[in-house]
Amino acid sequence: MEEKLEHVAAGHGIIFLPLSVMTFYTRPDLCHVPVADLAPNRVSLAWSAARPVRLAEEFATFVAG
Repeated sequence: MEEKLEHVAAGHGIIFLPLSVMTFYTRPDLCHVPVADLAPNRVSLAWSAARPVRLAEEFATFVAG
């Protein structure tokens, strides 16, 4: 994340961030502007079916409940 923010601060582009990231990574050389009409994003959790990950499975069960 820091590297992405460095590129933006250097004027090499823009980045869309969730509110939680924006509030955590505050910097005096960057400006945060809310985008009201941007659809909410989705986050997915994936792991190989051939190699079960107990912690990931427990987390998925917890989040789904």
